[in-house]
Amino acid sequence: MDAVILILLIATLLAPMLAILFSIRCYKSYRSAPEPKRSLPISFFVGLLLLSAFITYWLGAIVGANIACSSTSASYLCGLWGAYIVGPLFSSLAIALLAHVWSSNARSAP
Repeated sequence: MDAVILILLIATLLAPMLAILFSIRCYKSYRSAPEPKRSLPISFFVGLLLLSAFITYWLGAIVGANIACSSTSASYLCGLWGAYIVGPLFSSLAIALLAHVWSSNARSAP
């Protein structure tokens, strides 16, 4: 069980950095897509990613805390799973998915 917790903590630390690097690659791909595409300033792109990351972090924290605290043997620190493990993973996943969808839509524009 300790190995699983360690792996999840490492994944939680690495996931936001990897999602940010992936979103940078997706934005470069979006900018190099052929015309006609809607021009999207980087400030709007970053703001959209941050907003989605903020919303999904809280949703992930709530879901993670509910799952972790639902068993009868849960300790009083069970909510930390949502805040420190599931929330950041959900947030990173939202950043990566939104960046990928936005850049793939620009590449497939007519």
